[in-house]
Amino acid sequence: MTRQGASRPYTWVWFNPTRLFRFLADGLAPLRWMVWLIWPCALFAGLAAAFSWYEMLAHVERVMFQLSFWQSMVASMLSSNLASKLALGIVLGHFRGDPQEFGVTLRFGLIPRFYVDRSPIRKLPLAQRRSCYAATLLAKVVLFAVGMLGWAIVRRSGSGAAEVLLALGITGFGSFVFVANPLLPLDGSNWLCARLGRPTLHRDSFRLTYMLATRRPAPDGLTPRLKRVMVLYALASIVFTAVLLYSVLSVVAGTLEAQFQGAGVLIFCFVLAAAIHFLVSRRNWRQPARTG
Repeated sequence: MTRQGASRPYTWVWFNPTRLFRFLADGLAPLRWMVWLIWPCALFAGLAAAFSWYEMLAHVERVMFQLSFWQSMVASMLSSNLASKLALGIVLGHFRGDPQEFGVTLRFGLIPRFYVDRSPIRKLPLAQRRSCYAATLLAKVVLFAVGMLGWAIVRRSGSGAAEVLLALGITGFGSFVFVANPLLPLDGSNWLCARLGRPTLHRDSFRLTYMLATRRPAPDGLTPRLKRVMVLYALASIVFTAVLLYSVLSVVAGTLEAQFQGAGVLIFCFVLAAAIHFLVSRRNWRQPARTG
């Protein structure tokens, strides 16, 4: 059963990007060798950040309460998201996966993000799936390398470019660490599952844990060792996600209440209600695809 972006919750499809991604994939094909330069550049960027650590912290402390810095952070987050979606689309175009939809979506009903149809990934061989998931991660590494190396070069120039590059480097690194975390159902976990030859490992681990918790018979073909690993993985993912959500909600609630008192509590309740509605809508949207 094919899912249409128009029915995806909080999503607005702009156009069909198939021709665009094929054109970009074919045009950039001669430059594929540059992928091997990404990690060395990231290593140099990490060394530059390490050797200039205290200067970088001083720079952040100096500008963190300036509106221009947060504007740069928001622009960098959108750039990181757009770069990862374009990288995914180009790789899909190279493999002729041909995503049918490109647009914007609201993550958790609040955070604007760019959207690319990812359903063609499931039709690809595991090796090509790994390339698709790796593309989104490498796009964030590129932004980190460009941002930190650029900041290291112009940091003493006194120009606004240093501030923009620093925001880009911080955003690239932070988004890479978050998305690459194997305990979250994101591209890091997807890449790992495809690398292990079990593309549905994350979902199967939760299903197995639920079956054991409700004293239902486990699926056949699983060794005792594999069962233990899957249950531990599911429990670690649950604990990490719960701690992350609690931390984020606590910070948001405390900040809103401190800034706006009673009105802040109402704003937090609205944000929480929007996030819950998003999760429920997304769950209902996924149900027909699994049964269709």
